[in-house]
Amino acid sequence: MGRKNWLFHGNEEAAEASCRIFTLIETAKVNGLEPYAYLNHVLQALPIVESQKNWASLLPWNLSSLGKNCRLRKMKPARVKFSRAIRV
Repeated sequence: MGRKNWLFHGNEEAAEASCRIFTLIETAKVNGLEPYAYLNHVLQALPIVESQKNWASLLPWNLSSLGKNCRLRKMKPARVKFSRAIRV
């Protein structure tokens, strides 16, 4: 995701903010949530969050209250490719 994308953020703070959003999106995907629906839910809930406990309830792995429309349609298991170590 990085490399050329970071060039167009303008400044360091903007790049850091983008990284946080990208992290939320990818974490939502890993937890089986539709990223757009998850971000929409979080952004609507942010103004009423008052305590640390409420902040934690917005994390993707704590959101059991989201309906079926926020779940990914079909979850595929992650495929990790392992390469052999090359001895020199």
